[in-house]
Amino acid sequence: MSMRYVLDWLPFLIFLGLFIYFMKKVGFGQRQADYMAFMRQYCTDHLEETRKIADSLQRIAVALEKTKG
Repeated sequence: MSMRYVLDWLPFLIFLGLFIYFMKKVGFGQRQADYMAFMRQYCTDHLEETRKIADSLQRIAVALEKTKG
């Protein structure tokens, strides 16, 4: 009876093994890591630029308040 379960699962296990083999062969994990590093740097740069803009807007608002009142 247990041999039948092994035979039932065999095609799936072969498919899974081939899938993992080909994903490693094409470098799927490395591409994903490179993309994540790029996105992390992009988000960091974007956040820094947003803070610079916010600081500039704050200085403009302070300058306008001084001239207004």
